[in-house]
Amino acid sequence: MLYNSKICFYTIILFFSFILNASAQKEKRVIKLGFNYGLGTQQNFPFNANDYNYDTQSFKVQINYLIKSKRKWNFELLFEPGIYISKHQLLNKFYVQEVNHENFLELREKFTKKKTIHEYTIGVGFISRYKLLEKLSTYALFSVGPTLLSKSTERLDKGFAFSDVLAFGLSYTAPYAIFDFRLGVRHTSNGGLNSKNSGHNSALMELGFLFLL
Repeated sequence: MLYNSKICFYTIILFFSFILNASAQKEKRVIKLGFNYGLGTQQNFPFNANDYNYDTQSFKVQINYLIKSKRKWNFELLFEPGIYISKHQLLNKFYVQEVNHENFLELREKFTKKKTIHEYTIGVGFISRYKLLEKLSTYALFSVGPTLLSKSTERLDKGFAFSDVLAFGLSYTAPYAIFDFRLGVRHTSNGGLNSKNSGHNSALMELGFLFLL
C-alpha cells in the first residue's frame, strides 16, 4: 500500500508541475485547487440491489483546469486523486455458485463477512459548467480513472480496476473560496481484465471547496 501511495503522490506532483507551467504561458486559463469529502451507498436509488451492501466515504483532491470559456459556458479538465474507504458485505450467499468456484463454500463464508476496502483512485475527466448567476453555477461531470483495491469481493478481485463517475453539481463563489456540492453515481469494475467483473455501484453525495490559483 505504501508503494501505491508513493505512486499517487509522485503523479500529483508531476501533474501540478505541468498545469502550473501551462498556466504561466497562458494567463487567461484558470486553475482551481480544492478538496472533496463524499458519502456513497449502493442501498439507494438508482441501485439498491438485494445481493450486497456497499457503503463508501471518500477523500479527494480536486484540480480543475479551465480549457475554454464562452459566454456563460465553461469547459474544464478535471484531475481528482483520492481514496475511497468502503464497507462491503455479500447478503445473498447463493450469488457464489459451485459451477464457477470449486471452493464456493469457503468463498461464501469469506464474502458474507463485513470487510473494509481501501480504494486508491485517480479520476481524470471533464466538466461542462453553466453560469446561472454572478456567483452561482451548475455543471455536469464525467470522469474515469485507474483504481487499486486492497481486498477482493464476490464481484471484483483486489488490485487493478477502473472507477467511472457521472455527477451533477452546484458551485457558489464566495470572496475567498468556491463551495461545491454534487450528486452522482459511481461504478467500479476491471473492464473485463479478470473473470470477476460485475463491479460495485454507489450513489454519491459530495461537498467540497476550491481556491483559485
